[in-house]
Amino acid sequence: MDWEALEHYGLIQTSDRAEDLISAGILTILVIAVVGLYFRWRRNNLNYSFKAVFLIAITFLVFLAVGRSVIIDRTIMPYIYPLAAFALTLSTIFGFELAALLSTILGIMTAYGMAQGYDLTIFYVIPTIVGILVLGKAHRIASFFIAGITIGLSGIAIILPTACQTRLPTGLESQHFLLQPSSTESLLPGSPYSYNISSRTSSGQRQPSSC
Repeated sequence: MDWEALEHYGLIQTSDRAEDLISAGILTILVIAVVGLYFRWRRNNLNYSFKAVFLIAITFLVFLAVGRSVIIDRTIMPYIYPLAAFALTLSTIFGFELAALLSTILGIMTAYGMAQGYDLTIFYVIPTIVGILVLGKAHRIASFFIAGITIGLSGIAIILPTACQTRLPTGLESQHFLLQPSSTESLLPGSPYSYNISSRTSSGQRQPSSC
């Protein structure tokens, strides 16, 4: 009964494993369809050998697997994982179009299902595209350094507004949420009992951080 009451008031959320698997399956099918349509549309201009396609697929899967295993449930790692390296390498060998397409798909699939999935997708995709454009034909080694710096600055420009809007508690930076029902029935609709959710800090106030 306690669990159902907490779910009713949105204090906890249960994950449906079957729903997550279905969503991931649909996303995978859409990705395969998009990549297939691209190669079908460009089949007259693209003359990739089997080894080239195999190399692209293996590199893509390695970046995806490592990214999913490293950044999941982490705070800092999602923002320092070098996912743009895949796009820069691909752009140097196979050109802008394929690199932009596959790096966008990689960014979406890497951040999919995570707590900050939409923010991470933007953080991965936009700086990567900008870096590919800056890299160009990569005639010089310095082009890679310039592209890397551009990607870093673009990423900072994306996450900085979000960081400035973050509200942090003052004092000891600790916050205690107390759920104080007199009984289980106090969480149910129409109950004569009352419950309070109180937030306490050492200073009693929360102030936004300044940038």
